[in-house]
Amino acid sequence: MIVPLLLKKHSNVLISGCGGGFDFFCGSPIGLELEKRGHKVVYSSYSFSGLHNVTSSNKVADTVTIVDEKSKMKDDGLMSKYFPEKFFCEWYQRTYGVSTKVFCYQGVSIARLTEVFSLLYEIEKIDYHFVVDGGCDGVFRGDEYDLGSPSTDAISIIAANLSKSVSNKYYVMTAFGTEGYAKQVSHAQALNRVADITASGKTVLVSSITNDPELSKAFRSAFDYISKAMPMKFQSTIGGSIAFSLDGKFGDQVVNQKTRNSPVWISPLTSLLWYLDLDAVAKNKLYYKEVLSAETSMGVALAVEKFIESRSRKERDSIPI
Repeated sequence: MIVPLLLKKHSNVLISGCGGGFDFFCGSPIGLELEKRGHKVVYSSYSFSGLHNVTSSNKVADTVTIVDEKSKMKDDGLMSKYFPEKFFCEWYQRTYGVSTKVFCYQGVSIARLTEVFSLLYEIEKIDYHFVVDGGCDGVFRGDEYDLGSPSTDAISIIAANLSKSVSNKYYVMTAFGTEGYAKQVSHAQALNRVADITASGKTVLVSSITNDPELSKAFRSAFDYISKAMPMKFQSTIGGSIAFSLDGKFGDQVVNQKTRNSPVWISPLTSLLWYLDLDAVAKNKLYYKEVLSAETSMGVALAVEKFIESRSRKERDSIPI
């Protein structure tokens, strides 16, 4: 079982990518399993795609673009070839014979994304919300040695936490061991944050995509399809790392051309899914109050940067095994 939770029958589920083009895709094994159980699943993505160039999709409140397999993007150079949400929907339709959709947004503040999530809860009658992070930087509180890229993750996590009409919400991290360039991010400190949540008595559950060979194969198939649909420079390191883990690779691996000079460490840990209480992850952030008042996504990034500069960071910890 990939999702170690019992959901009420015939629930409506929202799976949101934390921040980054492929984070929503990292949540696809969750969605595919829950659909097998009889639940309805929709996806949302804090997208890096050129949404302003999408010409054939519906919008929600002028902020959210609804992407499916029919969505098209006008040619605006190389970046018009980057569209993982559309290519995932293409793969889904070709594989299962029915459509799925991804609600896409970008550059939104915490306040605006809170409104977006509340609207999606209402439109789709959502019962459960999984905020999925491809990597582990979303769990950091703000004084770790290296925070990765925290701002968009923080926006998604805090906004989902502030959207009150759904009570069953989880932060999910995956691709453990692959966060950060040149292995600067301390995964020992990520485990420390998980330990903090465990100590608080809040939910901490772990499973692996390898628990279901059928879904593992589906993830690999979808990743290969999306990768072939886009130029090599756009291939996802996080997605590729999970795929390599599912193939049984171990140790430093070149998963795409971006990692030739900085291979990624792959292990069975890479395909784990960690389910953590969303409220605990959000409230653990030391800069929580500072970012709430930011009126833009850039304002959140600046607030986080200012907080980091004002505090001494911990030394880098390593796992002693």
